[in-house]
Order: sequence, then C-alpha cells, then structure tokens
Amino acid sequence: MGGADLPIAVSGSRAELLGWLTGRSDGANLVAAAESGRQISLPALPAWL
Repeated sequence: MGGADLPIAVSGSRAELLGWLTGRSDGANLVAAAESGRQISLPALPAWL
C-alpha cells in the first residue's frame, strides 16, 4: 500500500473495527464520519487486512 493514507468509506461496524485495529482514540469520530457519508483518511493498514 506504500504507506500512503487511504481514503475509504466505512460502515459503522467497520469503523469500530478499524478504530480498534489502529488503536485510535477517535473511533466514535470514525463512526460519525461513516454515518454522515463522508470519506475519511486512515493510516495504511497492514497488508494482511
């Protein structure tokens, strides 16, 4: 993935999972962004995902 930030649209459950996986404290913000339909930028995830 080249370490670049990836703009992805996520569902609520996926946002919660990504928040947990990335250890971010703004998991609720990820969910809110997903529910509002905005695209959000997350750090590149490990290749095994």
